[in-house]
Amino acid sequence: MRGQRMTVTLFIPCFVDALYPRAGMSVVQILERLGHKVVCPAEIACCGQPAFNSGYWAESRAVAVKVLEHLKNAETVVIVSGSCGAMVKIFIRNCLPTRRRLDWQNKFRSASGSFPISWSPSSV
Repeated sequence: MRGQRMTVTLFIPCFVDALYPRAGMSVVQILERLGHKVVCPAEIACCGQPAFNSGYWAESRAVAVKVLEHLKNAETVVIVSGSCGAMVKIFIRNCLPTRRRLDWQNKFRSASGSFPISWSPSSV
């Protein structure tokens, strides 16, 4: 919402951190200039997409679930990568067993924040 100050949980993916660190720093500067508080959890650095795209879904699941756990209570999430945003929003569901998928969807339905690319947890 325009003019509203919020706490933004910023997820800087592994390849951005390694290859384009200034992009991540620039996003922090922009968000702070807009008056938002920026939180960047050090515990998450990869969405699991490299393993997922290579067919290693179990390995991807272990990484992605950790990301979801750190983002589930965020007021607002910004992911500095469209493909990582898609992984977290859409594709992680594909590598979760049915029961776990339902648990994951229920957690995100109860979360209060919104996610990148106009995505709210209730729409998952």
